[in-house]
Amino acid sequence: VISESDHNHPEQENAKEEAAQNSEEDALEKSAEAIHVEQEEENEEEEEEELNKNKEEVQAEEEEEEEEAIMMAGDEEILERLRIAEYDAQEAKRMLEESMDLLEQETSARQEAEEAAESLEREVDWLEKKAIKERSDWEGRMRDSLGKMESTVLLMEKVQREKEDMERAHHALQAEVKRLEE
Repeated sequence: VISESDHNHPEQENAKEEAAQNSEEDALEKSAEAIHVEQEEENEEEEEEELNKNKEEVQAEEEEEEEEAIMMAGDEEILERLRIAEYDAQEAKRMLEESMDLLEQETSARQEAEEAAESLEREVDWLEKKAIKERSDWEGRMRDSLGKMESTVLLMEKVQREKEDMERAHHALQAEVKRLEE
């Protein structure tokens, strides 16, 4: 005999099975949904990581480009400074060469002046010696001339005395001749 409770029992079993099946389906759906959400979250995380990675790469590239620009600007500044330094070095070299030329000219001029001064000193010494010799010769000639003049004066005085003596003798003779004629 099948009782109603027995008869309900398979229905209950079916309902239980159906509820269990629905519950399993819900769980599967929830699990699938959770997996899907989890995958979406993972995808979003991966996308976010990829975006962050791309963002970091872009930022790194921008920083690199900025550094390159700074370095290029720095390089250009360094190159400009180098050009200026090279120009300054060339200018300093030119000025040094000019200074060396001037120094050589001054040294040469000083040497020529020293040689001219030495030559003048030798010439002055020679002229002084010549003047001393000429003076000595002149003084010697003057002494000779004075000696001759003295001799001449003495001779003239002697001649004058003799002349005077002769004139006196002549006057005396004339006076004697006059007296004798008288």
